[in-house]
Amino acid sequence: MFDKLIERQINMAQSRGELKNLSGEGKAIPRRYGLGVKSATQAMGYSAASDAGSLKREEDLKKQIAEALRAFNAAEGDAKREAMQRLSDLQMQLSAEKDARANLANK
Repeated sequence: MFDKLIERQINMAQSRGELKNLSGEGKAIPRRYGLGVKSATQAMGYSAASDAGSLKREEDLKKQIAEALRAFNAAEGDAKREAMQRLSDLQMQLSAEKDARANLANK
């Protein structure tokens, strides 16, 4: 169902001429390994998100979360509580980035 929504949005944008003169026009969509891309329309959605910088922010947040988790596991006392707060904040930011990307795909 998601693929059909994306395909419809792409077709509407093409009919309005909004996809003319874009970088990479006429070229195959590159395979994005590790993202679980199942179709060309989904790949286009990831490509748009990547061009907007969304995926880069998500990757950075995932790295920060891994670092915060290590700090949490090593911390004790008040430092552990602060590390847990930082970890929670980063996880919320990542969730917000993913939601924003999903909403972009649904428009």
